[in-house]
Amino acid sequence: MDLEAAVRTSCVRSSRMTVFLASAFLVLLISLFNSSYSCPTAFESLSNGTGSNEGLNARLTRQIHTSASPLPIEGGGLTELEFGYKAKDGPATWPNKFRWCSKNKQSPININLDSSEVADEETIFFQNYNLIPQQISIVNNGKTINLAGTWNPEDRPFIESSLLEDEYVFEALHFHWGRNENEGSEHFINGESYPLEMHLVHFKRSYRSFPRSVNYIDGLAVLSYVFEVQQENNHHFNEIIEATNRIQNVKAQAELNPFSLHHVARSFHNDFVSYKGSLTTPPCNEIVTWFVSLKPLKIGVEQLQKLRRLKDDDGDLLVKNFRPVQPLHGREILFVPKY
Repeated sequence: MDLEAAVRTSCVRSSRMTVFLASAFLVLLISLFNSSYSCPTAFESLSNGTGSNEGLNARLTRQIHTSASPLPIEGGGLTELEFGYKAKDGPATWPNKFRWCSKNKQSPININLDSSEVADEETIFFQNYNLIPQQISIVNNGKTINLAGTWNPEDRPFIESSLLEDEYVFEALHFHWGRNENEGSEHFINGESYPLEMHLVHFKRSYRSFPRSVNYIDGLAVLSYVFEVQQENNHHFNEIIEATNRIQNVKAQAELNPFSLHHVARSFHNDFVSYKGSLTTPPCNEIVTWFVSLKPLKIGVEQLQKLRRLKDDDGDLLVKNFRPVQPLHGREILFVPKY
């Protein structure tokens, strides 16, 4: 029995009256009772649980729907969706197959700091980001490289913020890049593109898992880092980049020497923006609170070239895997400046 059915059954039972009429009349009474009494929905019951935050920033929250009912995931699991970045299956074609990709709160966006609302009282906290996992794996899924780790349950990294209602637990990280150093990032900052962008995906703890969280409008929080290119390699990314030699083909995977998330993702408490948006790949569900760091990380020229040597689903070089910026449609961008 699902949660909504359980709640409804509870409501009926709690209101049971002494019945002395015939069975047919009893059925009629129960039917009339159910139609006139409003029981809480499944999500209303969930949302009254742990993780509420009275200090949640109202300016950002008002952009969320008032009900976080489950959203339909089109085409099955996220990893099984068929899309790409070429003319035949690229971003321009996504709305034809995935209806969310044409809606009004899509990501990525161009971040115009001059028109953003300053929110210097907000911040974000990185918890357990310094802990080394038991294991880290990397896989070429034909669209990017995806890294995931295994921690003891109490050691799993998570983030928390006054802009979030709950803790958000780390799930995986991946990258987006382009054909050359003039493109590649998904987010633009003041109209400027960067050659690489890294996303660290987190799911809402109270939803218990990533697959469950992607069904809710407040299901995910994503940390975004853009990169500037430099001649020398960034040694913090050596382990990841060198592993690409072992995962050239689609579905190839490898184990890495474990490292903490802080090794590749610098924590930040200010100098970032936050806004409500979507997945940047199909099904494009509008379920993400974005935190975009405004201080670029560094990547070496040679390191970036190795990413472009990976193969896509068709066996071709994966030289481009970013979605163009999407219209803002009046959404508010919160800007937390440097202290």
